[in-house]
Amino acid sequence: MESLLTSLSALCAVGPMLMFLAGVWWLDRYDREPVVVLVLVFSWSATAGALIAMAGNIGLGALLPDLPPMLDEAVRSVVIAPFVEEIAKALPLVAVLLTGHLDEATDGFVYGAAAGLGFAMTENFLYFSGAVPDGVALWAGVVVVRTFFSAVMHGLAAAAVGALVGATWFSGGAIRAAALVGGLALAMTIHATWNGFIMADAALGAEGALFSIDRVVLVGELIAWFVLFELSLAHEARTLQRELESEAALGTIPKDHPAILASWWRRLGSTWLPPGCPHDAYVFAATRLALARRLSRVTGGARQALAIAEVDARRAELRRLLGGYA
Repeated sequence: MESLLTSLSALCAVGPMLMFLAGVWWLDRYDREPVVVLVLVFSWSATAGALIAMAGNIGLGALLPDLPPMLDEAVRSVVIAPFVEEIAKALPLVAVLLTGHLDEATDGFVYGAAAGLGFAMTENFLYFSGAVPDGVALWAGVVVVRTFFSAVMHGLAAAAVGALVGATWFSGGAIRAAALVGGLALAMTIHATWNGFIMADAALGAEGALFSIDRVVLVGELIAWFVLFELSLAHEARTLQRELESEAALGTIPKDHPAILASWWRRLGSTWLPPGCPHDAYVFAATRLALARRLSRVTGGARQALAIAEVDARRAELRRLLGGYA
């Protein structure tokens, strides 16, 4: 039985996190991130990120003075773990920033969630396999709680860092630095709150009452995350329409297309396109044109040059796809 539960531990650790990751990727409806980059962030956090966090937890824990057992555990759980683990989860976001893939709040939400879920996958496996000797019932309880609550907390916390950094990336350096520090502080607070309620429940003998509050707080945070994500998508839609209206005025695309392309539901259809125009290629090219136009104005140097080149290339591509219709 234990060998079976150990195998199931691996399956339960990996499967749900990949499904959560796919769901987050799908929610980014207008300009989905490259799957390869997303998987790399997920994998890095699951391996190197987890090892860095483990080393940090052990190293800082060794610096603690002699404390009563309950207090020692509380400090490790509520102070050290959130500090070390949220920094470890944020590290791959730096690499994504440098490659130019993270320049919107929605990008930050997605990549941050990927980092958090990758970390949670490894941590979950350790907890699941550690619960195997306790029997099926307790093992199943650990799987449910950590899959649908602890893992979600990790994703939410890391997404907060990514979203704030992405939303301010084209602002001044001081604003970007403040966003990074503020995002990490928010992530650590989310993490510390989750662990704190669990520790308080055990210390006060609340028999699960405080843990129930903890879960309600987490659900509230998840709802807030979803609302902010949708607001970010709405902002992206307005950007698409504004930029493409300028292109329509230039004759690149028909004048009725910007409003359609800025609506996720309307752009799914194909009757609005001229006969013979490939739907997916046209929608992708138009979306990339709009984002490249915006990028060419808010950045400089090599990135600006690349954005300008992409604007020209996308214009030519759209005219080809439309076959001169515009």
